Parts: sequence; C-alpha cells; structure tokens
Amino acid sequence: MRRYGGRTAPVLPNNDDSSGKELWIEHGWPPWLLEAEQFYDLVIDPNEMRNIAGDPANADVVRTLRDRLETWMRETGDPPLDGPVPPPPGAELNDPDQRSADDPRVWVNPEGRVE
Repeated sequence: MRRYGGRTAPVLPNNDDSSGKELWIEHGWPPWLLEAEQFYDLVIDPNEMRNIAGDPANADVVRTLRDRLETWMRETGDPPLDGPVPPPPGAELNDPDQRSADDPRVWVNPEGRVE
C-alpha cells in the first residue's frame, strides 16, 4: 500500500459508526502513525498486523512493486503523481480529522472553492 499526501493518521469518517468503532476509540484508536508504504504477508499475517516493507529480506520485492506501481501511474497519468487531487465543484467533503461521516461536511462551490 502506498499513501500520498503526507497524512499519517487514520481517517475516522471512512469507518462506519458502529459499536466496534466506538470500542476502538475508547481504547485509544487512532493515535498510531500510518506509514507511507506498507507491505504485508497475507498468508502468514492476514490481519495486516506487521508491516514488513522495511525488512531487508523483502527489499527486492518491495522495490519491484514500487517500480511497477510508479510505471503504471505514469503510463495512466494517475493524478496523485502531480499532488493533491482537487474535489470537483459541487462535491461535499468530510474533514479527515472529524469523527464521523455524519458530522457537518464542507461544500465545494461551482468555482471550486471550499465553503
């Protein structure tokens, strides 16, 4: 997994407002930092608990996947390569730091400005 934009915290509005989410928050979620690059052994670690991207034993595989992703992004003109992707006019946005998707949202006016 590769994260763009420099955000290092989970986006709570992207998770449903369930009793599970409330339990996680009560127990300290989400203070941990998310790494920009993550790689997991889904056979041994299907719950993605141990990021092995930095393990020297995986350096060749991680480098190959990184190169393949960048090549694909360049070939397809993937917008994140050019920086943040602006929302289209008329979009409603959640603040990534709010707790719930039901919290008040901001609106992008027809001129593309956030209100």
